[in-house]
Amino acid sequence: MSKVLLRNIRKSFGALEVITSVDLDIEPGEFVVFVGPSGSGKSTMLRILAGLEDATAGQIQIGDHEVTYASPSERGIAMVFQSYALYPHKSVFENIAFNLRLNKVSKAEVDSRVHEAARILRLTELLERKPSQLSGGQRQRVAIGRAIVRNPEVFLFDEPLSNLDAALRIEMRFEIEKLHRNVGATMVYVTHDQVEAMTLADRIVAFDGGRIQQIGTPLELYNHPNNLFVAGFIGSPKMNFIAATAAGSNLVQIELAEQKSVALNQCDLTGQSDLTLGIRPEAVQIGTEQTDALNFRGEIVSLEQLGHVSYAHIDYGSETPLVVQLPASASEKRGDIVPVSIAPDDFHVFDGTGQSIR
Repeated sequence: MSKVLLRNIRKSFGALEVITSVDLDIEPGEFVVFVGPSGSGKSTMLRILAGLEDATAGQIQIGDHEVTYASPSERGIAMVFQSYALYPHKSVFENIAFNLRLNKVSKAEVDSRVHEAARILRLTELLERKPSQLSGGQRQRVAIGRAIVRNPEVFLFDEPLSNLDAALRIEMRFEIEKLHRNVGATMVYVTHDQVEAMTLADRIVAFDGGRIQQIGTPLELYNHPNNLFVAGFIGSPKMNFIAATAAGSNLVQIELAEQKSVALNQCDLTGQSDLTLGIRPEAVQIGTEQTDALNFRGEIVSLEQLGHVSYAHIDYGSETPLVVQLPASASEKRGDIVPVSIAPDDFHVFDGTGQSIR
């Protein structure tokens, strides 16, 4: 396992700059996940790290080697792609062994490495099968096995689960997390699925507009987002946003059916004007009013019942309904007019530029 250093990485296609000054240290054995919407730059950054795209500027170091202009084969990396890219006419064993045979590794060593990878990935009973005889999850495990046998310094994953159905995605998330524990290698994983990021990552790197918006543990990004983008991207359902106006050093006003004011403790709003308040669905209370809280009433216009939990979408006079998490046993139903209460300490506060104040 090796450390990865990215210094002032930039990438342009003509006049269009798609990666802007990326600096990142990835520690040996760390599992880092790049997240962001389509076009955010996360996949381009992974391809630059892999050597499949050239950086316009900057420096890349893997382990003790400066590899900015090295070919992919010289970087000590192995990459798992979104598509399985298996040879349909070859067995599972031969697919996993293919790169080793190309590099003229001895037959005994090939056999040893393939069987060890198969043991780790629970493929031993499938080594003689062809890809057409495998499920999607099994094919993806074969593609991962082909990477394992190379003993790379760094594993790179480019949205490897996006072609799988929901049940297989959960299964493969567990397989990849277990692989990381067993192998202990440095891993960089790209996904647009923030659930994958939250469940797999030691640290998440959130990309938007070709820039890193925030780096931190999953809970750091969830509980302390740097800006509106991270707050809205991390979390499912995403954070609710409510427009507000500063009305004092710690007082905000919110325009609902009637104007509401709420005092935000330990929050200095001096010099601020337009604000955005953020609130997670699980922090909103319905059915009761709380002292010193933001209290109002709204209509449940939609109810998502997921078995273990429900999500009520409440029309409170804004363009976007407020999403509220309810226990599965909740008796509320669509069409109900309910009291809504949000404690001041549960608000995230963002200034007019979208940056976090609290």
